[in-house]
Amino acid sequence: TSYTRKLFEVYFMDDSRLENPIEQAFGDLITERAKDFDLVIVTDFGHGLISPKIVDTLVANSRFLAVNTQVNAGNQGFNLISKYPRADYVCLDEPEARLAVSDKYTDLAAIAARHLPEIIDCDKIVITQGRHGCIASAAEQSSTRIPALTDKVVDTIGAGDAFLSLAAVCHGAGVDPELASFLGSVSAALDVQIVGNSEPIDPIALHKYVVSLLK
Repeated sequence: TSYTRKLFEVYFMDDSRLENPIEQAFGDLITERAKDFDLVIVTDFGHGLISPKIVDTLVANSRFLAVNTQVNAGNQGFNLISKYPRADYVCLDEPEARLAVSDKYTDLAAIAARHLPEIIDCDKIVITQGRHGCIASAAEQSSTRIPALTDKVVDTIGAGDAFLSLAAVCHGAGVDPELASFLGSVSAALDVQIVGNSEPIDPIALHKYVVSLLK
């Protein structure tokens, strides 16, 4: 491959759970603020901040809850979407989805449409696959496969977050699930052309890219 690739990473962190006074204060802040917003996006990296109590607080107080539970070398696969009893939108990559259901081989469309909803009450689930695009599943529609929308890759860091951010906002606004995933894919396609997270996705560039794809 010719794109920028991370060779290794080293973790120096204390990933123990929050001590009670801090956890209580964090939970109180979520309770106070979450209901003021139409959408809450949770990027859960599994390093101790989001405890079971905080999960319950988020679930109870979010009008629309969008969640990604990241699996990485730091959390060693212990941070799974099954820790959330409910969400309105879930976005996972393939390893995160397969680990959550302990299934290495089943077709991802079946995992998105049937197996993941068995462990979390959520009717809008997307599984991203990098250069293979994504699979979007919604209760009111059959699963949809959306291809990757660019072959110009500079750096893949942050692409999943770019997808989640825009797709979640679209879902929260009531946009059709297929269109929401398409726009998330556009955002990811633009992000992989940026080194690291050195700059945000430009709205004008996003609009122009959508227009070019639909011509």
